[in-house]
Order: sequence, then C-alpha cells, then structure tokens
Amino acid sequence: LEGFNTEFDEHSASLSDDELTMYFDRRDQSQRYRIFAARRPAADAPFAEAAPIALGDGTDSEVEPFITPDGLFFASRRSNGSARLFAAAGRGVTFAPPRQLMAVEMQPFTTTLETPVVSFDGLTIYFSALPDPASPRDIWMASRPDVDQVFGAPRPIAALNTPSDDRPTWISEDNCRLYFLTNRAG
Repeated sequence: LEGFNTEFDEHSASLSDDELTMYFDRRDQSQRYRIFAARRPAADAPFAEAAPIALGDGTDSEVEPFITPDGLFFASRRSNGSARLFAAAGRGVTFAPPRQLMAVEMQPFTTTLETPVVSFDGLTIYFSALPDPASPRDIWMASRPDVDQVFGAPRPIAALNTPSDDRPTWISEDNCRLYFLTNRAG
C-alpha cells in the first residue's frame, strides 16, 4: 500500500469491520515496534498518513494488532524476548489503557504469547504460544461466556498444530474459517 511502506519494518495489518481504519505495527529507530493506525473517509478512498497509537509506556514493543468491534488486541514484547497479550477497549484511534489478558497466561506457557486473533463476537481468542523455549509455536484458543468476562483456560488446537511453527492470522465472522501461517514442509 502506498504511503505505508517506509525504510522501517511494517507488518501485521488488521482492518476495522467498517473498513475505514487499518492498524499495523512498525519498527522505529529505537528498534521497538509501535502500533500505527491510518484512517480514510470511505472504503473506496485512500488511507491518510498513519500515526502511532499510544498504548503503553514505550519501553516494550507493541506488535500484531487485531481489531474487533469493541477494541484492539495485541502482543507486547519485552527486551528479554518474552511476550504477553493485551486488550484495549475503544474504536478508531482512541483506546482505553491496555489490560493484560492474564487468564490465558497459565501453564504450560513459559515465555511467549503472540498473534492474537479474536472472533467477531469477542468470545473466543486464538493465539500462538511457545510451550517452552525449545518448541515451535502452536495455535491455542480460549473462550469466555461474555465480552465482560475473562477468557477461560487455553487449549491447543490439535487439528492445526504440527512440529512446525503455526500461528493464527484471521477468523471469519461466522467462526468457520481460521487462516494461519505455518512453516511446515511442503
């Protein structure tokens, strides 16, 4: 997309349901990633210049945004290589302070939870996790009964996970199709 690609690294785009705001992460000169948003007046209009969204204190990298009708989900990477999942309520470019998704951060995870993908109704979250530092990422999911509740205990999606690296990227509105990245052979 013209206007989004710079000399810095950009990736992980997520488009709002009304198609008027795009979110993505970009590495800055300090080598940290920040989440940016670009808006447009209509779905067939070009996006305006992207601007960073204030989500944290600026010490960690904020990556892999996933927008839902109620808020923004993302991963926060620390300098030690660990990463945790966060959510910030809001729309457009205005969000409440992020809150860590503590309920999904239970054993067997030790270091890294990333690539959050949330169902359209906000009741299921898919994410990638390293069960231990020597293993590849697997796709996990957790559910909740209501958007005002915390997510329950995570469970692996055995039908998708392989000995290779697997990460979710998008879920259809009807929850019938989950797109994911993998580096499996073939």
